[in-house]
Amino acid sequence: MSNRKDTCPGKECPLWKRYGEHCPNYVKGEWRTNDGHEYTTHDCAPKRSMILCQQIYDNMVNVRKDYNQVRNANEQVLGAVLTNLQSPDTMTIIDLPGADIKLLKE
Repeated sequence: MSNRKDTCPGKECPLWKRYGEHCPNYVKGEWRTNDGHEYTTHDCAPKRSMILCQQIYDNMVNVRKDYNQVRNANEQVLGAVLTNLQSPDTMTIIDLPGADIKLLKE
């Protein structure tokens, strides 16, 4: 159902021992998946916040990698176009990962 695990340690936490479900860090979340299954999470707010920050950071690293790949591909295409414009007797074939771009002369 859910791949999200609870972060509240329950009875092992000193705040939980003292306040129970009234712990200032305790957050109970009720969720529904796309296929209709419902589940509940029991979280410690500071722990969950750190996990979410790490996930956001990881996503931003992946976005940066993708951006760099697109930038590099654009530089290759622009270089090939400029080469073809400057020397009309040549034909440039660009081999990009995941794409086969060919600039042909008529």
